[in-house]
Amino acid sequence: MNSETEGREIRAENFTPAEIEALLFSAAMSFDAAEDRARFLGFACRDQPDLLLRIKRWTEGASAAEEFFEFENQIEPLESMADLPSDAEGIGVQVGRYRLIERLGSGGCGVVYLAEQEKPVRRKVALKIIRVGLETPEAIARFELERQALASMNHPNIARILDAGTHASGRPFFVMELVDGESITHYCDARHLSIRDRLQLFVQVCQAIQHAHQKGVIHRDIKPSNVLVETHESQPVPKIIDFGIAQEIDRAGPTGLAGSPLSMSPEQVCGMEAVDTRSDIYSLGMLLAELLAGPHRHLPENLMDRPFEEIRHILTKYRPNLPSESLTARPTAELLDIARHRNIAPEVLKNLCRNELDWLVAKAIQTEPSQRYDTATVLAADVLRWLHGEAITARPPTRRYRLAKLMGRNRLLFGAAALAFVGLLGGLSIATVLFLREKDARAAEARLRTQAVAAHQAEILARQRAEHQSRVAESAVRLRYGDFEGAEKLIAPIPIAATPPSLESTSVYKSLAEWHRAHGRIESAELRFLGMIHALARIDRSHTDANSDLFLPAAALLARSSKPERYAELRRIALDLYTHTRDRLIAERILKVCLLKPLPPEELEQTAKMVAFLESIAPQQPEGRLLGWESFSIALHYYRMADFRQAELWARRSLECPEYADRNVPSSQAVLGLIWRKRGDEAKALEFLLPIATKYREPLQSSPIQRSIDPLWYDWSNLKTIMEEAGWKDGEFSQAQ
Repeated sequence: MNSETEGREIRAENFTPAEIEALLFSAAMSFDAAEDRARFLGFACRDQPDLLLRIKRWTEGASAAEEFFEFENQIEPLESMADLPSDAEGIGVQVGRYRLIERLGSGGCGVVYLAEQEKPVRRKVALKIIRVGLETPEAIARFELERQALASMNHPNIARILDAGTHASGRPFFVMELVDGESITHYCDARHLSIRDRLQLFVQVCQAIQHAHQKGVIHRDIKPSNVLVETHESQPVPKIIDFGIAQEIDRAGPTGLAGSPLSMSPEQVCGMEAVDTRSDIYSLGMLLAELLAGPHRHLPENLMDRPFEEIRHILTKYRPNLPSESLTARPTAELLDIARHRNIAPEVLKNLCRNELDWLVAKAIQTEPSQRYDTATVLAADVLRWLHGEAITARPPTRRYRLAKLMGRNRLLFGAAALAFVGLLGGLSIATVLFLREKDARAAEARLRTQAVAAHQAEILARQRAEHQSRVAESAVRLRYGDFEGAEKLIAPIPIAATPPSLESTSVYKSLAEWHRAHGRIESAELRFLGMIHALARIDRSHTDANSDLFLPAAALLARSSKPERYAELRRIALDLYTHTRDRLIAERILKVCLLKPLPPEELEQTAKMVAFLESIAPQQPEGRLLGWESFSIALHYYRMADFRQAELWARRSLECPEYADRNVPSSQAVLGLIWRKRGDEAKALEFLLPIATKYREPLQSSPIQRSIDPLWYDWSNLKTIMEEAGWKDGEFSQAQ
């Protein structure tokens, strides 16, 4: 508790909501065991499911960060740093495993050094430590947030964090990968890279920035010197550096500017608080323009030496030139030099940049953020469309434009048609030629019209996919900060069948489904679970297998839906994906998922294949016995097949398994009750069913689907589904049919 909250009586009305959340978070983190932490939060937030989900997400993120940084206790004490009198005098000082070699820069509240690691391997790294004299709690907290944000990123095109610690005086530090490369513009010019090669590098930069945005990190200073290019195995690899590590802050203050003025978005220049990821899109557009047409030349060279208000006034009036405009305005000698660095003739370069590449840059650097590309992924997708000769989305394309792109992609086809047409002219009479020309022209017009319509439809679909991916990416960021309502509004317009296929989509849809379920909005929860399954069904198979457990909560909810076609759709997807699995855990899960309700004969044939697989591995197991849940799933299959002898055999085997959890036993007993009811022995059936109804009356009647924070709520839901099939309702059993 900080000094502002000390001394206040510990009553809820004495604290703001933010302070209450901070106190709950601090108290939860005091528990070492995750189970104890979960029990504490379940009690403290028992009437506030939104607060519970938010604090739980924070504790999980903090635990992940602690795992990353836990090795700091294993490094040598940093007594030598405690005596460091100033940042500049630290050269040569030994900091644990690192020896400071050179001061690289300063930014925010930290100083960055070139350092050499001496053990267990010798290498050069970048080490950032909080500045001498700035060891205030607020500065240390900001520093900790910065290094945790960096630790959350893991992308091949972002310089990664290697180590972290705290020296004896309490000053935290962290160690980054040292990128030994050149700025992206210098690298491209020195090697005379073509426009295509430059754009391929730029796409990698966009993908890295998108990764940062998905982790909730905005760079705010994207410029050539912060995008370095290394060569690995003869291939160029761009690396983004300086996510707040070494920003220029000599002018920092209440109204100062930090970063490169040419790369700043208008809202960043004006000091608006609501600077979001689209500010980075603007900076990416400025970087793209420089890669295409050379450095920007329209600001005074001594700009940063002028008074702050004059700088801001100049920047707010500044309108960057588009690539073709920039090339046209350059002196001849400079234009020749730029073209030479791109291995292309000057006029060809200007023509290449005109139109489409100009449109790409223009959309990225729009003054209004809402007019720019929504995400870095969408910008990269448009660049890739240009590289593949497809129609870009930077402006609404006309029919003539789309037709020109179609002809450009099919030059051989159109060229061959033209040659054939010329050949016909030489061998036919004037009348025949005129007739055929009209006929061929009409056919060509119809064919081109069909192709243009198809291209237009494909373009619409591509735009929709890009928009959907953008919505999912932004929803992931909102969920990271607990904004479930904002994430839901972004996801709602996406049709279920058009859910973007990615692990990110799967995670977003699952979080929203559980959020709706916990609040009793079952219809919305069903739709989000269906979207999650559609996203999972179309990603790489290795990811599909690793996430087969996601079918469990979805099936538990959809099996009780008032719209049975939803459960049938989930069942069809599950069987299409996993019928031939050779993973016993997946087979057990999918059998349970698909057999909660009666299913058609053709689907029973598919479940029979998974049952045969599980039965085939039984002899190799200890005592020739399968696990409890595996035996239960097989029993449920034979019950659906009306093979009651085998169903009873496997249900009893599941109850004999020592590892079978107490909460799972009633499910097997309920299946035995179903079997005896089908055999017509009501008394025998009730021997199994009545004890379940008595012992588990509360979880069965409390609607386990709604408002439950139990992570295994779906086991109770499945038990209730089976009990209702056995005739249980509102605590009573109906007579056997």
